[in-house]
Order: sequence, then structure tokens, then C-alpha cells
Amino acid sequence: VNRRFEAYHGAIGTRFEDRLARYHPDDITAITKAWNEGIVARGGWEADVRVMRHDGMYRWHKLMITPIHHGTEVASWLGTALDIHDVVTAKEELLRSGDLLRIATEAAGAGTWEVDLTGRGIVLSPESAAMHGLDGDGPIAITVEGWNAVVHPDDSPRVWTEFRRSVEVGETFSAEFRVPLPDGGVRWVHGIGRAYYDPLGAPLRMIGLNFDVDKRKHVEEALIEAGRAAEMARLEAEKASAAKTDFLAAMSHEIRTPLNSILGYTEMLLETSDRDPQDRGKLTRILGSGRALLTIVNDVLDFSKIEAGRVELEPETFGLDGLVADTMSMISGLVQDKPLVLRTVIDPALPQGLVGDQNRLRQVLLHLLT
Repeated sequence: VNRRFEAYHGAIGTRFEDRLARYHPDDITAITKAWNEGIVARGGWEADVRVMRHDGMYRWHKLMITPIHHGTEVASWLGTALDIHDVVTAKEELLRSGDLLRIATEAAGAGTWEVDLTGRGIVLSPESAAMHGLDGDGPIAITVEGWNAVVHPDDSPRVWTEFRRSVEVGETFSAEFRVPLPDGGVRWVHGIGRAYYDPLGAPLRMIGLNFDVDKRKHVEEALIEAGRAAEMARLEAEKASAAKTDFLAAMSHEIRTPLNSILGYTEMLLETSDRDPQDRGKLTRILGSGRALLTIVNDVLDFSKIEAGRVELEPETFGLDGLVADTMSMISGLVQDKPLVLRTVIDPALPQGLVGDQNRLRQVLLHLLT
């Protein structure tokens, strides 16, 4: 061996077995067979095998073995070993990338296409051709006019506008379009692609993929239609809610008018000093029940206002002691015949004068007390 060989591969013995040990185990059978056949045939041969480098790494080499004849006999063999590892691995990576692209396009149900920007037309893969309603065992070449003929006329101008824009600015092309079907329906297709340019920046071609997005588009249309129906239902519900609110407001008003009269006359009767205790007790119960009923009516009206978002607070200055006393008197008739005792205790640290909606506060207290 020459110095270059030893520097690259390390010291190798003179025996055939020594050299054989430097090959990758998976290649030993093939290289042994090649050597034996070469000896028998007395001719040269080549082989691509993996040879161990001085650092223990196997790298692909092209071996070229040439016989040196002395008369009719082979006196010796001249061999060269060319490191082709980077070429082999690059080729394998290219093949692997091609397989990955093929697997990806198949998994995605995609088809490829290419547009020659120098004016030579469009080439569709069999998958892309099928999406356009075209039959063929292999790639199909069509003209721009031919492509326009199989695409919905309302979509082709928009697609070409986006196509030209993406070529001019160097961005990814993306457009969705419809392909009319024989039964009168359409198939939605989504095309994406990228233009390639020469060293001077002139566009050469655009390569891309087509995806059948028909199911997605139909789902989107169904969702849009469902959204319209939901919006109509919402508007109808709002109308019904508004009508209910108006009805409750009117009903509450119609009930409160006579009820206020009943409460007013009951209070007037209680103010008469010559009432006997039995009648006064009955009137007190009527007053308490009437006030409780008025509270319920107010609750109904307030609930309808809350639903409609029309509750408005009316802040004013009021005294806490008076508010509590007034609230207690409204329910006193409800507890006269029950084993209950009501007692009011107000923290003296609380301020006497407050600002707020005392009617709403009274409602809260009535809810708790009742």
C-alpha cells in the first residue's frame, strides 16, 4: 500500500485475512466472492463496499482491482480504493427524502403539479388530474386554457391573480377553487406552490401540491348555515324574552295597583283606635300577607329586569335604623303565630347615614328574613 492508504486506513497486514478483516461484516461475503471470481477469470472487477477507517469508522469505498499479467499468468493485482461515502450517503438521503415526500403526499391525498413559467403549459400528476376530473395513467400536460376549461369560471380569474402576485413577490401561492362535476356539483381543491428562479431572478417554474378539501368546505358551509340558523334562533329568543319581560312588567303593575290599595286600607283600619284585639290581629295578618305578596310581585318584576339587563340602581341617602325597622315591620305579621322571636341588633360602629339603593337593600333583607 502507498502512504496515503496507510495514513487513511491505518496499518494493514500482508495476508488476505488481514485485509478481509477491515471490511464491514455485511460486505465480507460479497468481497470474498468477487476476489475468487476475479482470480478464476483472471480479469478486473469493481465493488462498492464499506472499509474501516483508521478511527474505526466504516466508510463506503469504490474498489477497482486490475490484474497485472506476466505473459499468460497474473503476476499481481493492482487495486485502488476511492472514498465515495459522501456520495453514497447523499444519494441514500435523496432517495429517503423522495420516499418521505411520496409517503407524505399519499397520506395527505395530495397531488403534484408544475407550471412552466416560460410558457410551456401545466403538468398534473395522476392524483392532481383526478381532482380536476381528468383521466390518465401518468402525468397529464395541459395548457392554461385547458386548465381554465375544467375549473369553475368564477374561480379561475382569482386563482391566476394570486398566482401572478406570488410569482412577483416571491411568496407561497395558495388558492382554493372549484371543479365542476358531471352531476352538477363541485369539488373543492386547495392548491399551494412556490416559484423557482434562475440566477438572474427570472421565474422558471412553479411547483406545488393540490389537496382535495371538498369535505372540509362542505363542513364549513354546513357550519355557516348552522350559524345563521343559530343567529335567527337567538333573535327569536330575544324577541320572546322581551315579550315576556313586557308581559311580566304589565302583569306586575296590574297586580300591584289593587294590592297597594288593599295595604293602604288595611293600614288605615289599623290606625283606628277602637279596634278590638281580635280584629286588630286579623288586620295585622292581612297587612303582613299583603306585604309579602307585594315582595313576591316585585321579585318577579326584578327578575325579568335582570334577564333583560335593565336593572338600574337608584342611590339616595337613607338611615340604616329606619330601613331595618321598616323591613322588620313588613314581616312581623308572618311570625306572630309561630314560635319565633325577631330581634334587631345593629352594630353601633356602623354609620347612621348611608348612600345607596335602599329599595334593593330592603329586598335583600326581605329575602333573608322570609
